[in-house]
Amino acid sequence: MKRTLLLVILVFIALGLNAQFAKVGNNGFKFLDISVDARAIAMGETYAALADGPSAVFWNPAGINLSKGINVFTHYNKWWNDIMHGSFSFTYNLGLAGNLGVFFVGLHSGDIEVTTVENPDGTGGVTSYYAYAAGLTYGRFLTDRFSFAINLKILGENYGTTPNGDACRSLGFGMDVGGLYVTSFRDMKIGLAVMNFGPDITPSGTYPNYENGEIVDSAKTFKNIPLPGGFRGGIALTLYETEMMKVIGAFDVYHPSDNVERYSLGVEAGLMNMVFLRGGYEFGRDDNVLALNTGLGFNIPAGNVKVKVDLAYSYGNYLPSTERVSLKVGF
Repeated sequence: MKRTLLLVILVFIALGLNAQFAKVGNNGFKFLDISVDARAIAMGETYAALADGPSAVFWNPAGINLSKGINVFTHYNKWWNDIMHGSFSFTYNLGLAGNLGVFFVGLHSGDIEVTTVENPDGTGGVTSYYAYAAGLTYGRFLTDRFSFAINLKILGENYGTTPNGDACRSLGFGMDVGGLYVTSFRDMKIGLAVMNFGPDITPSGTYPNYENGEIVDSAKTFKNIPLPGGFRGGIALTLYETEMMKVIGAFDVYHPSDNVERYSLGVEAGLMNMVFLRGGYEFGRDDNVLALNTGLGFNIPAGNVKVKVDLAYSYGNYLPSTERVSLKVGF
């Protein structure tokens, strides 16, 4: 009964988000759409069902229920033009009481030249943009096969200073809800998650509003900004397994609140549970960007400590290709 109720809640929240679909460019806090975890990225972001351990808080929080003991995750990505993006998460297994987690993700733009209507070529000053999300996670198994989890998070963005000299910032909160069902057939898992669900947020400060080159409002306030909500569902299972090799396949559907629905396929081949080869492809994008990702993973022997290093390479088209690296440590 509990399992059915939670699935119904997830579906209805997703239907609520569906009313906002196709509002391209309408959302704020877009840094939340930047993927973390090199394993997930290398597999084409097919992670609704595969997410496990501390990085699951960024994909489907219910995946933290598959981890034991204490686990730490960190991810770093340096993009073009000095844009830096990183994340951290920590989970702790409470036994029958469930699992707890904390997480942080942030982005910093580096220096940006300041331009104004009067000085379109630059004022000589610089500013920067930074954003962050930090929160808590709780999850547990409701049955021997079905688990759920929820993220509660604080969100913040800093846009610098408006032409009126006001500090321009946004501060709010959001939540993520996830469910995960584990079957006995080929280790098949089915995952559902509603991400970035919460109230609109209004940036602080005012700015001069121009029409036809003239100021019509010298202190116009900003409009409300909705969060980049989305619904993600996926399935993953073992395609082939021997003592030497294990091949996992995954398929995801992602429905963002401000863009078209996307589909992803991913595969991972593990050799002796030590070295992992990965690849993935994303379909349905409306920007015609080549959405091919590849990557490697390594399990590093370290006594009773489990160490995993993952690398991912995303092929660029309009923008440069990017490399990601992530580290997971379990105690």
